[in-house]
Amino acid sequence: MKKLLQVKGISKQFPGVLALDSLDLEIDCGEVLAIVGENGAGKSTLIKIISGAYQQDRGSIIFDGNHLDKLSPRKSIEAGIAVIYQEPSYLPLMSIAENIYVGSQPKRAGRIDYKALKTQSVKIQKEVGLDHLDPFTPAIELSPGERQLLEIARAYARNMKLLILDEPTSALNENETKKLFTLIKKLRHDGKGIIYISHKLDEIFEVADRVQVLRDGRSIKVSRLSDTSRDDIVRNMIGRELKDMYPIGEREIGEISFEVKNLSDSYLKDVSFSARKGEILGLYGLMGSGCSEALKSVFGIRKKEMGEIFVAGKKTEIKKPRDAIKVGIAYIPDERKTEGVMSGLSVMSNISIVTLGKYKSGPILSPAKEKRIASKWMKDLNIKTPSLSTPIETLSGGNQQKVIIAKWLDNNPKVFLMNEPTRGLDVGAKVEIYKQMEALCHKGCAVVLVATDLPELLALSDRVYVFHNGMITAEIGKSQMTQEKIIKSAIGEQG
Repeated sequence: MKKLLQVKGISKQFPGVLALDSLDLEIDCGEVLAIVGENGAGKSTLIKIISGAYQQDRGSIIFDGNHLDKLSPRKSIEAGIAVIYQEPSYLPLMSIAENIYVGSQPKRAGRIDYKALKTQSVKIQKEVGLDHLDPFTPAIELSPGERQLLEIARAYARNMKLLILDEPTSALNENETKKLFTLIKKLRHDGKGIIYISHKLDEIFEVADRVQVLRDGRSIKVSRLSDTSRDDIVRNMIGRELKDMYPIGEREIGEISFEVKNLSDSYLKDVSFSARKGEILGLYGLMGSGCSEALKSVFGIRKKEMGEIFVAGKKTEIKKPRDAIKVGIAYIPDERKTEGVMSGLSVMSNISIVTLGKYKSGPILSPAKEKRIASKWMKDLNIKTPSLSTPIETLSGGNQQKVIIAKWLDNNPKVFLMNEPTRGLDVGAKVEIYKQMEALCHKGCAVVLVATDLPELLALSDRVYVFHNGMITAEIGKSQMTQEKIIKSAIGEQG
């Protein structure tokens, strides 16, 4: 099999961090190589060097038989390298065809030839599984899975040879994931090389030929999937045996401390649920079912039309997030990068933002006090960062999530709303988040968890409310919880 990409001895240093350390990687034409590793292992840096967004300090890249000097994004695209990141990059108000051929639309007499554009788009759409859509459908009308296929279609139109997929199924439902896997198998059959980066090990075993494990910027192990196991991959990722994936033990569950009654808005319909002290209450539903909308309404992000919210037995009036914070409600959003952290600010500023009033000496903010408390949380939560002054956006996803948790823990919450808190995190980071959830419960906090990962939901939750079309269709206790029962309720079936 012909070698498509060879990365030899690549190293990359950032201030205080050796992101990649003499790393080697290779992939053949017609092969799917999975790359796994904890957050901060070097996966993102490697992608950005191959795609030309970063330049290596040392090492060489050979692509399709050609020695490439330090790449730029343009050189990478021209060579046939395409990267699809977790957050799709598309032009929402332009059509499918215009997105596929942006910057290279066919022209006639100096104007865009829409007839030719349609013909070319139909051909590419058929290749990637978008042939059921009109080429002039606005991209904003596409589902998350279709938007991802749209990005692959754009790469196809640019004579793609290597496709790099970064956490490609993080926002996809089951059917969209199956379509993506079908396309990956087709691309492999057509001789394309695919680098598949994911924390979902079940997917890797389904779709990849080989797996390469990274840790601390180094390549730890490369093996065929047929010659390894899930436990072996995890052990190499984190450098230790992971004895318990869900370390949530038995604990005392107290009285009701959080209650939502008859919550309704433009989508939610008469939603009522409650959570007890020390309890992990799960909320589950398919995409757009109402789980996320319910948390946002409770926290004051969405405007509710009616409904009552009680915290510690007292009725509260929540019109905006500030009102929720005052009564002891904390919230982790599902969109970590856009809603969870404040890009451009330091780790310390992100930790202290909720409780700035605590860091005053009289009317003046005390930087020393702010630093002392931020340092405490950095140590307690094992936040890996070069310093407290490091920009938050440079941290790995897992460490960013721990910073988000720290800012709320500093406010001693009574109720913690968690919307997909482990999405996109590696197994080691997930376990650390689970341990924090358990610690919160032991302090008497009620945790409300939205999770689309059913094994996670079943393992962590004491009870589950299931949503469908903006309504709660079932309440299921721990002893009655099964995946089948939850899914049936989620699609609107009874019994």
